[in-house]
Amino acid sequence: TLEENLAMVRETVAYLKELGKEVIFTAEHFYDGCRHDRGYSLEVAAAAVEGGADILVLGDSVGASLMHEVAKGIRSVKEAHPDVTVGFHGHNDMGLAVANAIAAVEAGAEHVQGTIGGYGARTGMTDLSTLIPILKLKMGIDVVSDEALANLTPVTRAIVNKIGVGDLDYHPFVGYKVFAHRTHSHIAAVLSDPETYEPIPPEAVGNERRLLLPGIARASYLESLAQRLGVDLSGDSAANQRIREELLRLEEAGYTYEDAEASLELVLGKLTGRFHPAMTVERLRLFEVIRGKHQPVVEASLRIQLGSHDEYVAAEGTGPVTTLFEVLLGALREVRSELGPLEDYVCGIRLAAVRVRTFYPRGKQELRARVTVTFTDGQRSWSTIGISRDLIQATWQALFDGIEYGLYTKAEAEGIEPPLFK
Repeated sequence: TLEENLAMVRETVAYLKELGKEVIFTAEHFYDGCRHDRGYSLEVAAAAVEGGADILVLGDSVGASLMHEVAKGIRSVKEAHPDVTVGFHGHNDMGLAVANAIAAVEAGAEHVQGTIGGYGARTGMTDLSTLIPILKLKMGIDVVSDEALANLTPVTRAIVNKIGVGDLDYHPFVGYKVFAHRTHSHIAAVLSDPETYEPIPPEAVGNERRLLLPGIARASYLESLAQRLGVDLSGDSAANQRIREELLRLEEAGYTYEDAEASLELVLGKLTGRFHPAMTVERLRLFEVIRGKHQPVVEASLRIQLGSHDEYVAAEGTGPVTTLFEVLLGALREVRSELGPLEDYVCGIRLAAVRVRTFYPRGKQELRARVTVTFTDGQRSWSTIGISRDLIQATWQALFDGIEYGLYTKAEAEGIEPPLFK
């Protein structure tokens, strides 16, 4: 009966308090219950408080509530039980989980349940990677330290990449595109005054501003990126024009660098003479071996020129991407002496994510594969892109560039020059 349910809530909470536990009572379906019998839903909340609950969490378990409904529920419970911490648990079925959490906090909630990335049943729940910066930077609530907030982007990306579900491109605050600017007017404006197109300073959440290549290479874009690379491309110099032409050619071929800025840095480094490739592939073979009823095995063999060394290595794995990755790392391990201080660093590079998309280049009827590979060394992450008619070739290009970029930039950051890069 309804009365038995109230007694069960009261007695269960009281029992846990007798054991010395902090009790967080999450009233699942609280708001759904309010739509059918508001009085009884409030009685359930009261029973939990009578039992001694420390925190009373009101649940929008179906994600069917609007902001004013959430706020009304929070205020009602706060007024009835002013000495109890009231919280909110919301789902995202209508895309309102974060908005409802904000409404709850404005109404007096001091506790919000959610997950980094918004993972949860069905369409998920309150995304803390979105809510936390709003609470701290826009509402002035000091929910985390500045140092912790600056880790939000790498932590969220690591979680999303590990789970393998979700798209970071358009994710608020921590996504690749949120501080990305493409058109000439936007780029010029944001370089003059970031607040014209940025809701917060990107570094506050550990993200970064990215100035993207539009249909043609805009001067403000080139100068900003080149400045980061230590290259002066101001003015209409011959070098500037040569880079413009090459970037335009690459973009017409389908190269977009929104999520693969490492590849763009390699292109600019080669064009300006700052980066000298140290690895040359002489031959690469990849094939799948089917052995009866056993799982197929992918085998790869690689002959590669590494500095003054000509190496031949082989590797096998369960898929083409990891096998190609391992055969390339295997080649580098064969020339440990050439890597110098980077020997241990090579072993720590890992694949974080691989994304494959297909597209038709402008004016072309041949389908192309665009492969974006994200790498991590435990401290930083970077992404490279490969494009080809052949999926394996596109994957190899992205892997090859990613390893070369990781090694070169690490050497540059540490101020070392291993023999391999001389």
